[in-house]
Amino acid sequence: MSNRDLQCPQTAYGTATAPAISRIRRSFSDPACALANLRIADKMYGIVGLLVIVMTLLMVMSIQTVRLQSQYRRALVDRSRRSKAIC
Repeated sequence: MSNRDLQCPQTAYGTATAPAISRIRRSFSDPACALANLRIADKMYGIVGLLVIVMTLLMVMSIQTVRLQSQYRRALVDRSRRSKAIC
């Protein structure tokens, strides 16, 4: 039995007793069923895509950190020169 053969049951979860739990179960079961029906290649493409997005965000954050650090160092040197000029 493959992933494509899996059928996700669409059952009612006692909406009269626990409507919030019912909504949560339905909201999580629909994406889980959609993921279960995907091929392995589609899942891999999704994982690679998410990794590319995460790596891009990490690279942007790293570049911004280096820029801020160099700007802080320049400001620190400038303050040091000004304080020496006062004395």
